Formats: sequence, C-alpha cells, structure tokens
Amino acid sequence: METNHPTDIVELETIERAGLLKKWEALERLKDNPDFKVVVLDGYLKEKAIEFTSLLATDYVRRNNLRSTIFEQLAAISCFEEYLHMIENLGAPASMLEDEEEIGG
Repeated sequence: METNHPTDIVELETIERAGLLKKWEALERLKDNPDFKVVVLDGYLKEKAIEFTSLLATDYVRRNNLRSTIFEQLAAISCFEEYLHMIENLGAPASMLEDEEEIGG
C-alpha cells in the first residue's frame, strides 16, 4: 500500500540523504587513495576515454564496424563519471553546500 503522507515522504528523503552522504564520504576517501586515482580517475575516466576516442578514427575500427562497440564503451565511462558527479553534488554535507552558497551568493 502506497501513501503520500508528508511524514512518510520526509522519512524517505532523510533515508535517501543519509545514503548519499555515506557514499559521498566513501568517495572522498577513495579520491585520496593513490591507487584509485591511478586506476579509476586517471586510468579509466581519462586515459581510457581518450584511447577509445582515438580508436574511432582508425581504419581498422571503421572496416570492422567496431564504432558502435567503442561508443558503448564511451557511454559506459560517461555513465560512471556521471554517477560519481551525482554523489559529489547531491551527497555533500549540507554545511558544505551552505558555505558554497555564501561564497557564490
């Protein structure tokens, strides 16, 4: 049974916010990890994206109809990067967001 009672909605939002904050904290720890930087932030999200983009123009890829496969890989990188950005933007503690508004506002 589904309810739209304001208290239920607030509870769900609080639970969701707590989950995002937990992910944000974990992501902050990961970003400080040199191995995560090498493998994921620099290796996958940057270097691999450049590599796939460069492959799109090769004769081999065109002749073998591999462009769609490469585009799928680029889309996967983009989706993962967007997920990390979502955690950064929505999971940041409210105090940080207030600080940014004061600086920018």
